Amino acid sequence: MPIDFFHTDDGTRVVDQVSTDLPKDARAHREGIKLAGAMMLQEPQILFGRRTFEIEVVGPSGELLFTIVAQAISGVVTKA
Repeated sequence: MPIDFFHTDDGTRVVDQVSTDLPKDARAHREGIKLAGAMMLQEPQILFGRRTFEIEVVGPSGELLFTIVAQAISGVVTKA
């Protein structure tokens, strides 16, 4: 089974030192999305005060599989 790592960056980059053994790449996608959701639910302020919040899912050889990028944009919405 592939071994994946989930690195996060909310202004401070945290490199995952503990791998997660997942059966398929599709599962890694789901787990990355679930991790992003859980982190934003626990600490919604990670979306504010900087440009983006990112989670990189990295394979066993250090290759980037995909990146989840979240961004909150504050502003006034006007109707045309």
